[in-house]
Amino acid sequence: MILNLAIHNNSSSQTITACDQYNWNGMVYSTSGTYYDTIPNAAGCDSVMKLILSIKNSTSSSQTTSACKSYSWNGSTYTQSGTYYDTIPNTAGCDSIMTLSLNLNKVDTSVSVVGNSLIAHTNGAKYQWLNCGMNYQVISGATNQKFTPSATGNYAVEITESNCIDTSACYDMIAMELDNQMVVHNFDVYPNPTSGLFTIERGAIQNTHYQLTSILGKCILEGMLSSEKTIIDLRDYENGIYFLCINGETIKLIKH
Repeated sequence: MILNLAIHNNSSSQTITACDQYNWNGMVYSTSGTYYDTIPNAAGCDSVMKLILSIKNSTSSSQTTSACKSYSWNGSTYTQSGTYYDTIPNTAGCDSIMTLSLNLNKVDTSVSVVGNSLIAHTNGAKYQWLNCGMNYQVISGATNQKFTPSATGNYAVEITESNCIDTSACYDMIAMELDNQMVVHNFDVYPNPTSGLFTIERGAIQNTHYQLTSILGKCILEGMLSSEKTIIDLRDYENGIYFLCINGETIKLIKH
């Protein structure tokens, strides 16, 4: 008896390039190499499968950056500190995951108008007051947090903090001329300015209440004007501008 046997084994091969890993016939491969698997074919015989696999890797990078006000990165502009991510293709065609740790330094340019002075809110910075009406011309010597203009005009301050520079809005100010002696109703206050001792000389009205406040509105001294002359002693206080209120009228005192 002669038997004729027909063998129907077959094989296949494929070449694959993938990023990071590749799932093939239920197995996950993360390393380049040649892999084999055998499964039954339609005839019930072996089908030998061959995989030639090339694995390319994704990459990542990170950077820490400080900037002023805003920062542009990969086509986007950020105005808040935080951690940001972006994904772009690397040279292998896989993902390049980028991380940005951003610290934005913002200068507080807010300013308060107190009396006829301007006070920048930011403490401990560098200040330069500017004349807005003269194309933001630098005002020589005006480098303190507080600025009292000697002439009516429009003023702003340039503030430098943490290597960042920003400029405030402009403020219209009316300058008040100071005489050596100021008269309010029945009272004389002199000398003004002075190094610390102010004399209040009353008129016909007696037992009048007075209050002295700082440029920020804090009460410094108060009492009654019960004698012909009352001395206000500010020698132990900082140089600057104070406000004396008598009978609802306010006098600006300058200690230098």
